[in-house]
Amino acid sequence: MGISSRTGIPVLPWTGLAAIVHEHNVEIGIIAVPASSAQEVYDSLVGANVNAILNFAPVQIRTRDGVKLKSVDLRINLESLSFYLKSVEDAG
Repeated sequence: MGISSRTGIPVLPWTGLAAIVHEHNVEIGIIAVPASSAQEVYDSLVGANVNAILNFAPVQIRTRDGVKLKSVDLRINLESLSFYLKSVEDAG
């Protein structure tokens, strides 16, 4: 923590989430953690006043009123892309 990614994006400590959200006027949060941690991340984002969240974790999240949650099922999207590639291959 407190370092940067290879592309220069800062990696900040989890304990400072609320302050970071407030300081940078964050409106949308993204959950990209293992299923076992997703609810905790959701609750922390909501606790920091983030009201729109995109979830990539493969789990159902218990939501709160007034917070928009959109879940992305990567498995379904990968299946769709695979089907497309197969149909293109079969047509060619």
